[in-house]
Amino acid sequence: MNSGNNLMTDAGLLGPISIWFELDYWSSLLSSVGDFTLSAFGFLIFIYTFTRHFSKLKESKIALYWLGAVFFYFLFVREGNREHDYYQMPFAAPVLFITAIGINQLFIQIKNGFKPKSCQIFIVLFWSLLIIVSGKYSYTKARLDMSPVVLGKKMKELNQGRDYVLVIDPDSLQRNQAVYYAKSKGWHIRKLPELKTIQEYKAHGVRYMGINYKSNALQNAAPHLALYERNFKKAWQGSSTDRYKKPKTLFIFKL
Repeated sequence: MNSGNNLMTDAGLLGPISIWFELDYWSSLLSSVGDFTLSAFGFLIFIYTFTRHFSKLKESKIALYWLGAVFFYFLFVREGNREHDYYQMPFAAPVLFITAIGINQLFIQIKNGFKPKSCQIFIVLFWSLLIIVSGKYSYTKARLDMSPVVLGKKMKELNQGRDYVLVIDPDSLQRNQAVYYAKSKGWHIRKLPELKTIQEYKAHGVRYMGINYKSNALQNAAPHLALYERNFKKAWQGSSTDRYKKPKTLFIFKL
């Protein structure tokens, strides 16, 4: 029932022109497009397609027009692209289309230059390597935000009796991760609860409550945190960062 941030309501998505001249901005785009969309080998084939088979691209002009349009989008929505890597999804379609042309041409050359059996072995090895590399990048991506892992492991250390836990973390991308690393059973909710709600969880066996919050949002959360400190024992406070390297503050309360 409310509007999201878009170019009509939030000019902050554009950001200053100076972003064009920041190496970190372009390297982050290269990481998303090269690593997570194509993987390392796919990105090399993307370059190979431009250097060896540009004539094929000219026959499929839609791919070049598409790529150019998305590139303009990157120049236009600067701050949004830097803040949120999912903004780079429009790049996936044209770069995959162009890479597919290169892979097709590469396999034609291999087929013409090698025996069928050798071709089959090469293709199996090639795709096996792609799967391994893609798995590596998926693992890397999952480790960008370690805050729920840090919180969960500390809860495990404190909660020797493996009582139920309650985790408050507004981030929906890593749901239940802190609960998992706490090696206990429990609940993950996204909003700071009132005392009455906490007492209901306590009645169901919760003994430890963990909070994973962005540090720049703590001012808004101050009334709730003060309430918790008056009514419960603060067992631990720590820090971490989110996937954009912005600070997060972690709390554990014993109920």
